[in-house]
Amino acid sequence: MKRFLLFSILIGTFFITDLFAQGSWSVNAQVRHRYNMLGADFNSDTKTINYNELRTRLGIKFAPSDDISGFIQLQDSRIMGSEFNTLKDGSADNLDAHQAYAQIKNLFDLPLHIKTGRMEAPFGNERIMGAVGWDNIGRSFDGLMLTHSHGDNTINFFNFKEADSTGTAQKFGGDYKDKEITGVWGDFKINDDTRIQAYGIWDRAVGSGMLSRITTGTQIDMTMGDFSATGEFAYQTGQANANIDIAAMMYALHGTFKVDATSLTAGLASISGDDASTADKNEAFNTLYATNHKFYGMMDYFLNLPVHTSAGGLMDIQAKAAIKVGEKSNISATFHKFLANEKVAGATDFGNEIDIIVNHNYNKAAKFQLGLGYFMPGEIAKKTGIKGFSGEDGAIYGYLMTIINLN
Repeated sequence: MKRFLLFSILIGTFFITDLFAQGSWSVNAQVRHRYNMLGADFNSDTKTINYNELRTRLGIKFAPSDDISGFIQLQDSRIMGSEFNTLKDGSADNLDAHQAYAQIKNLFDLPLHIKTGRMEAPFGNERIMGAVGWDNIGRSFDGLMLTHSHGDNTINFFNFKEADSTGTAQKFGGDYKDKEITGVWGDFKINDDTRIQAYGIWDRAVGSGMLSRITTGTQIDMTMGDFSATGEFAYQTGQANANIDIAAMMYALHGTFKVDATSLTAGLASISGDDASTADKNEAFNTLYATNHKFYGMMDYFLNLPVHTSAGGLMDIQAKAAIKVGEKSNISATFHKFLANEKVAGATDFGNEIDIIVNHNYNKAAKFQLGLGYFMPGEIAKKTGIKGFSGEDGAIYGYLMTIINLN
């Protein structure tokens, strides 16, 4: 067995070396450590939870020719100290391929690019489809993406397999319990100050718990001198569980005014909730594969929507101020007012959150980020709870993150 393994390594090394000799290649790597201090249970009598997250990524990109390339990114993601004994445990059970894809550009001499394998797929500002970079693992998809490009405009067609139960399918016939995501996402530059994105996404599950949901929407970004604004709208339709119609929507509007080193942002986002009086209809909008950490508070009480709002929907009214300090640092403070669009146990107030984030770029390779959050519970958090936590005391979260990149 050892001889076979050694032989495989030698053959693999020879193949990669030969491939690199024929074209170009590059290596990128990242080590990210985050110390967390969390007291999220709305009970000041309990002690905070302290833990360390470590994410290590190593990527190799190789290009045998100008139009053909491949990318492999290995990732180890762990909570430090979670292994019982680092002297004895060498199983590498936290190691995975975060990305591994092949890409061909200008397929058949057309402005068409194809990417197949495992890949990140962030679109727009990631309110619907995101890579969830904040997470200690992050999201990637298995599947295929076709991109048509013309100047500054692109149209992406994609089909991703979220779940595949081949053994079950053979037993029951068909793609039983499979889940797929098929969609199109267009990004169009209207002029130097305006960009419009439009999309349609069909996610479906076959068999038990059948789901067929279509999400259509748009994102518009505009700049007018020192002022910039983003408007978004999305609507969901389809069926869940074969007899429940889906009719849900989301909209968001944010504006930012910049003056020298200071920027001020105000806006709101609305996620529709389910009306309990319509049993045959589900009006709770699902944010699909979004990077919700970017939008609904640093403390992540609303990551899984609509689950974390008890299907009550969410109205997020926010204000943010950011200032650049010197050449390497910036500080931001954000206030969130969280409300339910449909009553949850007779109440509509989730609570308020204040987030303060300090960024410092130590040099080109290393940077630090410090975050402090405080959540003031409203009636829903006090009575029903959020994410399984209920109480009347304020919740706290703090972290210190160190990131070192090799590009």
